[in-house]
Amino acid sequence: MEGLTGILHLPDEIGKMIDSEVALGRALTASDLVEEAVRRFIDDAHAEEDEIAAVMASGIADIEAGRFVLIDDPEESSRVFEGIVARARAASGHEN
Repeated sequence: MEGLTGILHLPDEIGKMIDSEVALGRALTASDLVEEAVRRFIDDAHAEEDEIAAVMASGIADIEAGRFVLIDDPEESSRVFEGIVARARAASGHEN
């Protein structure tokens, strides 16, 4: 963190947001709010990495156990891929 301790330049819009949150009592100081935001950001990133690793491990276990279907027809492959993308979009709330 060398170079960041004690000095951090933020856009005015972010500064106003921070000031507003402190004024609402959601943090005691701007420093407290930024510190908590950085901690949450890092925790979320690690949780996401852990989730991805778990999904990958599950997929690998399925493959190793023979629980997969080989698709060698390009048209069928496209249909399966489009279905996967549609399910992912629906699950994430981005259906377009």
